[in-house]
Amino acid sequence: MKFTKTILLFTTILMMVSLSQAQNSVVSNAIQIYHDGDYEKAYELAGDALVNMDALSGDYIPAAFYYLAKSRLQILRIALQEGDEERLATMQNALMECYYDYTEALKTADDKLSIDIQRDLADLYNPILQTGLAALNAAKNTGQPQNVRRSAVEASLAYLHAAKDINPTYLACDLDGQALMIYGDSSAAYNSFDESIAAYLLHSPTPPDFLMAYVYFRKAVIERYFYKNNNKSLVTLMEGQNLLNTEHARYGAALLNSEQKKTYENAMIDLIGFELDIYLNDKSLIDDALVRFREVMNIYPEDYDIHISYANLLENVDVN
Repeated sequence: MKFTKTILLFTTILMMVSLSQAQNSVVSNAIQIYHDGDYEKAYELAGDALVNMDALSGDYIPAAFYYLAKSRLQILRIALQEGDEERLATMQNALMECYYDYTEALKTADDKLSIDIQRDLADLYNPILQTGLAALNAAKNTGQPQNVRRSAVEASLAYLHAAKDINPTYLACDLDGQALMIYGDSSAAYNSFDESIAAYLLHSPTPPDFLMAYVYFRKAVIERYFYKNNNKSLVTLMEGQNLLNTEHARYGAALLNSEQKKTYENAMIDLIGFELDIYLNDKSLIDDALVRFREVMNIYPEDYDIHISYANLLENVDVN
């Protein structure tokens, strides 16, 4: 009886080893076929190998995920080049599927494969970011039905989270925050805007991106309306104005083109306008409001709206 159990155990082990070798060989074949240029077959084999992933051993698991993603991208590339609408219809989520496959491969990849995966993910960053931006713009389109906009914002979150994970640039973090704001998660959006500011300050581009001011603007919106903290919002708006001035000085006014100058001026006006609106509507800040309004009127002496707002402010003050 003991001898029979030993035979059964030995047989089971042999079967498991045989199955593992068979599955590993499927991955090896997928890799070879990929390099031979038959991407459809490589995609099929890599997928088949992962159906029974538990039977794969060692480096074959990350390799299967890696070549599944690479072959899918090649199929997508060819379909786009040839205008193959039928094939493209089956690959609407190809970019995100590749992102997920690459991230799965990273979990157990060795150093060499990890470098290759990171390189491929870097190549995916821009198309994933642009797809997320397109979905975000659709979510902002008030002419679309509510259910369409909701689906669009959910799609944008998936793509923009992925882009941010691949490379947390100031742009990826900002767009992610915008999507989260529309989705209704102000706390997470606030964190993304903070990350965007940190990323910009760490690697400020040349020429400067004056649209960065609106990250501060959006952060201040959350501080004012979600956290109910006008003082914090005012600090953020001033930080945004300081950034604009610092970047303007860093690059030099003479080097700015007309579009950059206009973006700088509009962004500054928007930040100051939001700041003054807070002062105008918070009676506890009246003394600071009077000082700040006078400062701004010296900067923009011909701005009619600022003068009208100042007049409204004075109505709440005993000038005598």
